[in-house]
Amino acid sequence: SGNPGNPQVTFLDQWDGSQSQTVATMTQFGSDVVVGTEDAFVLGGNSEGEGFQNQGLYRVPLSGAAVTKMTSFIDYDSPMLIGTVGNDVIYTPDRNAIVRTSSTGDTTLAMNANLATCESGAPFCQHRRVWLDDTWLYWVADASIQRVNLATQAQETLVQDMTDPPTSVTSDACNVYWTAWNMTDPPSLYAMRR
Repeated sequence: SGNPGNPQVTFLDQWDGSQSQTVATMTQFGSDVVVGTEDAFVLGGNSEGEGFQNQGLYRVPLSGAAVTKMTSFIDYDSPMLIGTVGNDVIYTPDRNAIVRTSSTGDTTLAMNANLATCESGAPFCQHRRVWLDDTWLYWVADASIQRVNLATQAQETLVQDMTDPPTSVTSDACNVYWTAWNMTDPPSLYAMRR
């Protein structure tokens, strides 16, 4: 939650089903959060107009221990949190590299991922262009769906050269699903075995 009196302060509140409790307070504006088994991970920085300065990735222990800054980003980077596996955080610092950070260090899962972003004013811009399940990390890149195995870091192209570019991706225990659309036809939903 934010602090209306000071937009540079972020509270991480935990809801137990009947009441909330503040787990941590950050002196940065928190713009994104994902939660692992023991820690939350927050993208934070100082809000300056419509942008952020001094951005970083912060580890916020759910136990209430001190918040620590894990890494810093250059102001023109476009970091994005993707998700967690156990207590590892997966993120992109710049929409090209995909990184998995654990207590033992960083592992680069993909380079030159060219993660697609929503264009300003584009319809259906709330869809997920990156998806994480228990085995794979999937992402939309141009007219293809890419994936990387979380255990082996083996990367592959799932589908490519689609006439209608994919706009979102997700999965369940058996299949991978994605949507695709163009400006003249209704959106289509595709599925294939994982």
